[in-house]
Amino acid sequence: DNDHLLNLYAREGYIEAEVRPSVDDLPKRGEDEQVRVVFNVIKEGAKAIVNDIIINGVTGSASVQRAKRDAIKRAIPLSPGDLLRADKITEAERALYVTDAFRQVLISQQPAGDAPGGAKKYDVIIDVEEKKPRVVEYGGGYSTDFGALGLLELTNVNFMNKLRSAAIRLRASQRQQLLRFEFLDPRFFRYGKRQFAPLAISAQYLRDSTITRFFRSTIDRGTFGVVQRLDAKGNPIDVLGNRVGQPTIDRVGFNIETQRVLSQKSHSIVFFRYSYEDVRLRNIDSLLIKDILQPDEIVRLSRFGTSFVYDTRQRCERRLPGSFPGEEETISRAGEVCRYNQLDATRGQYLSADYSFAARSLGGNTSFSKFLSTYHTYYKFDQLRHTVFAGNLTVGLAQSFTPRDRNGNGRIDDFDRLLPISERFFSGGSTTLRGFAFEEAGPRQVIVPQGLFRDRQGKLIGLNPFTVPIGGNAMVVMNLEARVPVTPDLQAVPFYDGGNVFRSISDIFHPKPITPTGNFVEDLNAQNLRVRWSHTVGLGFRVKTPLGGALAVDYGFLLNPSKFLIPQNLNTASPSAAIYKLHQGQIQFRFTQTF
Repeated sequence: DNDHLLNLYAREGYIEAEVRPSVDDLPKRGEDEQVRVVFNVIKEGAKAIVNDIIINGVTGSASVQRAKRDAIKRAIPLSPGDLLRADKITEAERALYVTDAFRQVLISQQPAGDAPGGAKKYDVIIDVEEKKPRVVEYGGGYSTDFGALGLLELTNVNFMNKLRSAAIRLRASQRQQLLRFEFLDPRFFRYGKRQFAPLAISAQYLRDSTITRFFRSTIDRGTFGVVQRLDAKGNPIDVLGNRVGQPTIDRVGFNIETQRVLSQKSHSIVFFRYSYEDVRLRNIDSLLIKDILQPDEIVRLSRFGTSFVYDTRQRCERRLPGSFPGEEETISRAGEVCRYNQLDATRGQYLSADYSFAARSLGGNTSFSKFLSTYHTYYKFDQLRHTVFAGNLTVGLAQSFTPRDRNGNGRIDDFDRLLPISERFFSGGSTTLRGFAFEEAGPRQVIVPQGLFRDRQGKLIGLNPFTVPIGGNAMVVMNLEARVPVTPDLQAVPFYDGGNVFRSISDIFHPKPITPTGNFVEDLNAQNLRVRWSHTVGLGFRVKTPLGGALAVDYGFLLNPSKFLIPQNLNTASPSAAIYKLHQGQIQFRFTQTF
């Protein structure tokens, strides 16, 4: 308590204050001893004012030292004329250590005369020991997924002697090669008195030939693990049996981003960014899902975007007797101490909203606008065993402009109006719609396997037509759950999940009927793009772990599973359609809460 009072004085600039506690015995109350604690303020002292900031320990020529001192002064929350507050000194030390440019930082003060109004001036002395600014790291290894691999990283933690950072990262293996350039100026633009907007710039090239592994784990279902056509020697072949190259992705990207903090108290931040991305799929003729990927074989995206985040999530717990709340803690109506908590909140709200606009006129080959927003809210009922009611609403809306015939059928159809597959919304899994497997909600496309296929043992097999989730231009996910404490380490969580991924914004409310084309498979695909709102109910449990956090197990039961049409007898005069219904029960595992 004595230190708490001294800290209160120090935060107001009274760094010479002295407080002494004394304890007086009082008459007993029954069998209980009673005392009275008195805190005596021996001396408040005068308010301390920063006179000058003196920096020692920087190296280099006179101009280099001047640049380094200017960068240090810009980084710390102290300026001549400011109150000399103890918390600002601590914050200054932390700010300099965070740059990773210094091995040691020591901040002290010495008297520098009197100031008007009875205050005293102090010089702030900052002694630093610099690290070597340029760091070279390298390494290597072997992985069954990527083969032999190596890495080389060149980093400068004090780029241009202005506490900026820059890096070149090179990683290479038999299956994946990455070259990345990064630059960060944490104090690019000043706003307010002591706040700065950072500037982050990055550019990278990635070549990846592991895409068949990705398809096997997430997109490809019900095909015996087969994702591409292979000959007897394991070489990729096309539908006619001709040798082709291994599928690869070439990705070139550039990104520039800044941000501005609107409120520290509510963790409100707005972001601004521009990004350019050129993605090319090569040698996809052997892939089972070639027809899905071919419209997006070459995608160039040039877009501007902005995001907003508002976060007041807190976790409230019983306060220890005699304890005082910290600077970032509050006391609830029930007398509990509430702290900022992103992972297991009991009260507060979280809101994020992101909007981006891509256009051909900016250098891309597709135009669209895209909006995604997420809202969480939490409320604890102390009368109901301290049960926490939590709700989530996620809404994604996208619209393409001036669509073109990407699938080559000679007309603008539903598939041409979809965003590139990398930009569509996907949902399903342990943190969204728990009645679905991972990213299996929403529209599907029929795959009709053609050509020769082999299983893992190299034997020729036949594959039946099947469907693949392909995402959509709209998404709504609603989650409601009650987190009921059973014991201090166990919660029971009944929940409801509603929503789906939709072909278009209009399908959220009522899917429009298809316009028949006369092509049996195309009409089935158009019908499979149309889905309705799903309803999932379930029960989960949260078990606290010794490592922190909680192990979550949920069982979700899908009340109205989507039904999809799969073509049959395509090589006959009267093809038909079989109905495929999604599995209704899913068990989900994860660490931490759902949201």
